[in-house]
Amino acid sequence: MTNDVVQLRSVTRVYGQGNVAVNALQGISAEINKGEFVCVVGPSGCGKSTMLHLIGGLDSPTSGTVIVEDQDLSTFTNNELSDLRLRRMGFVFQAFNLIPVLSACENVEFVLQLQGIGKNERDTRAREVLDSVGLADAADRRPGELSGGQQQRVAVARALVGNPLLLIADEPSANLDSTTTRELCELLQSINRKHGTTILIATHDSLVMNYSTRTIQLEDGKIQQENPA
Repeated sequence: MTNDVVQLRSVTRVYGQGNVAVNALQGISAEINKGEFVCVVGPSGCGKSTMLHLIGGLDSPTSGTVIVEDQDLSTFTNNELSDLRLRRMGFVFQAFNLIPVLSACENVEFVLQLQGIGKNERDTRAREVLDSVGLADAADRRPGELSGGQQQRVAVARALVGNPLLLIADEPSANLDSTTTRELCELLQSINRKHGTTILIATHDSLVMNYSTRTIQLEDGKIQQENPA
């Protein structure tokens, strides 16, 4: 058993074929250790989202190996990948992806419902995690009644409620102003330090990078350098 939560070994991802083939990732190797706060950085189209999708089991590499908790994801069935995402990972996307007809609490509960947890415990845990992200008073409001920053906090709460080993966030500050971005980063930093949750963020926002413990710089599908924060 290693301290690595994630290992990428000579991973490539090619979309399309022939003259229209796009080499999104070109033989990258990297490790994400338990408890790290890592930012994958670089310009649009450099392969950041592709890298996160492969780690999250949302896509498969063309070649190479993606290992999560010492397990090769290529050996997993689709159901096993879904279960891994449900029980060991949390996801935060720039579009928030909240269900508009559900309250903030119900949106957060949804993950626990998929895990088969009873209603009373779901409600208690959802409200506790909403309180931890500063939204105790907004638990019964629907997404349309919340600001962009509040919706992003609900998305973070939903990602955290299942106590994931790894939180994956793809451009989480893209729709936020600088003040709200700073608040979000401080929240994620607090979660990382308090609970030891490993955090992996794809971003081109220098403000977000400032909160990381390490950055991995991608360019044209290749890792150019890795830096401690």
